[in-house]
Formats: sequence, structure tokens, C-alpha cells
Amino acid sequence: MGYSAGKYAYGICDKTGFRYPIKELVFEMRNGVRTGLKVGYDVVDPDHPQNFLGKFKVDDSQSLLDARPDRTEPEAERLLNPNPYSHSGSGVITVTETNHGRTTGDTVRFRNSLGIGTSITQSAMQLANGYSITVLTNDTYKFTIPDISGESPTINHPYHGQGSSNKYAINGSTASSNVILTLIEGRTYRFDQADSSNSGHPIRIYEDANKSTQYSTGVTVNGTAGQAGAYTEITVPHGAPTLFYQCTNHALMGAQLNTTANLTTYTVTVVGGNPSNHPYYNQGSTNKYAIGGSTATADVELNLVKGGLYRFDQSDSSNQNHPIRIYTDAAKNTQYTTGVTVVGTAGNAGAYTQIEVASDAPSTLFYMCTNHGYMGAQLSISSAPATTTYTVTVVDGSVGSDDTSLLNTQFGGPVASAGPVTLEA
Repeated sequence: MGYSAGKYAYGICDKTGFRYPIKELVFEMRNGVRTGLKVGYDVVDPDHPQNFLGKFKVDDSQSLLDARPDRTEPEAERLLNPNPYSHSGSGVITVTETNHGRTTGDTVRFRNSLGIGTSITQSAMQLANGYSITVLTNDTYKFTIPDISGESPTINHPYHGQGSSNKYAINGSTASSNVILTLIEGRTYRFDQADSSNSGHPIRIYEDANKSTQYSTGVTVNGTAGQAGAYTEITVPHGAPTLFYQCTNHALMGAQLNTTANLTTYTVTVVGGNPSNHPYYNQGSTNKYAIGGSTATADVELNLVKGGLYRFDQSDSSNQNHPIRIYTDAAKNTQYTTGVTVVGTAGNAGAYTQIEVASDAPSTLFYMCTNHGYMGAQLSISSAPATTTYTVTVVDGSVGSDDTSLLNTQFGGPVASAGPVTLEA
């Protein structure tokens, strides 16, 4: 059976009696059940949602996203009690403000606040941009004035309070034990000044702290202080005096260089009888050199390091007529004289032959008697120790430091106030 439909199909509203297109009539509902009435779409009474509580899931969010706890908003500006500040060192200021209602991270600007000492000045206290605070209690909070240390960063420098306020730091430290350096004669040391803080502070070596006499022996300078690759280097000569590294432009930025002798002494005696434990047993003279009383191969074949200073002491009378010289071969075809010094007469007090091993010395030399064959032994030459590098930075000693006699002293004056940054002073 067919039903009426289409644009010419009409029906009568059971509530008003008016005619409606059949498709605009809807069933009326009560408690989710049809009443049997079909009414116009514009006069239908919708079923009330209160009749369906708990039957359908309905989102009705009322809470706030990222809600913050209630807080007491501080007044625009508050007058503080007289002398409301104290400081505990390193520029940390504690503020007493009863029931301040502030939160860590708030920015507070202080006005009409007197300073204390030479570093915590009135202008520092009244910074226009204010300070971020950290709440301590309901009545106190703290902030930090930057660039104030618990003590001067150069207080441990040997010339603290003298000359320039800037000082050289070695490997990050200005402590006396770190900037007063000990150098070993014959070795190489480099002051690396690549860090930008060295700009305008080139290092040179001097014979005195006040730079009366510059020392140039063994000194090499490369680049410009404060730029990559810049350094001053010294290969310490044997017998060098106490030295100083200082800035060419400013006074007493550096410190002392103590030099330590790098001298190895071998006590030489002559042993007869062609000792069988000598490396040249049954070769040349039956007399052999003994080092420290021994003719064993391990004791007479010596290891020397380039840059080192080595002395063959021939004071013992057994050395008479057996003076030592240095050669490039055991058969003494070529004498080696670079860095070699001879003092006195073999067999007499104070007699020695000494060699400062040059950087270009051959890998093997020999010490032998000038008058007889194969009395000595081989000298094996090894490379000098690696260059010791000191990383240099410049520390600003003018950065303020707390006056320890004033720590924990109340200050600030009688009318200091605290408030927002935006409030006009």
C-alpha cells in the first residue's frame, strides 16, 4: 500500500490544527516515548534533557585549564619597614616585607633604597628593570645583584691589589699555586693566548716583575693575543735566571717563573782488567769506563733526552789520561762538539765533560777516551718531552666583591619601597 509523499502532500498539526507539508510534521516525545501526536516542527516541545540524566554522556566542562591557586595580589607599591635589606655575600639580598603575597619569579623594583659598602650601591639596588625574586617565607624573599662575588676573583693572585686589576689566569685559576710556575731547563712551555679575553694583553718574558728587562733567549711569539693560534713560547735555557711573564701593556698581571736545573751527573771511574760485562769486552783498551761504579752494559749504555744537560764527572784520579769526548761512532772517526763543554783535566777535582743535547742531535752518540779505544759506550738520544701548554685567560679583578665586615647588616634607609617595574619612580 502506498502513502502520500512529495511536495503536494499535506498534514494537519495535532496541536494547532494548521496545515503543514507532510515532511514538516514530527512526532512529539515525552520521556523518550512517542505520545502519538504529530505536530509542526516549529511548535514541538522537545523532550527535556533532565529526564535522561545518566542515560547519555554529556560533556559540560566547567573547570579552567592550567588554573593557578588563589593569591593575594600585592599592592601597586608598598612602603617597607626601615632598613629592610640584608646581604649574605655574592650579591644575595634578603628583603623583609610582612605578608608580601609575592611568588617566586615575580619581578620587583625597589625605590628610595640606600646601598651599603662599595659594591651594593643605591643605583644597583634601584635597578630600573627590577629583580626576579625567590620567596623564602611569607615575610621574606631574596634577589641577586649580578657581578658581585663573595670575594674578588683575583684575591688569590700574588699581585692582588697591585698594578692592573686584570690578572692572568692559568688553566682557569688565579691562585698563587697555579700562576707561579716552575719551568725545567731545556724544556719548552707555551702560553696559549687564543682566548678573546687576552685581547690587548700580550705576554712577554722579563727578568723582573716590573718589566725593567725583557728576556728573549729561547722565546718565540706567534700571532696576536686574543686571536686563534696566538701564543708566547719559551724553551728554557740551562742556567736561566728566575723569570716573569707579564703583559706588555699593563703592570703585574702575570707572575713568577721559577727555573729548575735539568742536570744529570754521571760519576766516572776507570776499571782495568777488561771486565766481561762491558759492551766492548775484548775490544780496544782493557781499561773501561764505569758509571756509578758499574761496568754492566745496562749502566754504561746511557739514554739521553734532547734538551737535557748531562755531565760526565771525571774528578776521580783513575780518570787520569782518559779524558772523555763525544763522538758520532764508537771508533771515534768523527768527534761531536755541538753543546759539548769540557772543564778541567781528567783525574783532577772539578774535571768534567758535559753535553747539552741539541734538538737536532743524531739518535746515537758515543762517549769515548780520546787516548784509547772502546773504553766508553753508546748514548741513545730520544726526543724531548712534549711542549707544556698553559691556557691563559684574563680575569677582571674590578668585579665587585662583598665587604665581609658588612655581611648580614640591616640596610636600606627609612623609606624604601617595593613595587612593580612599570610604576614610575
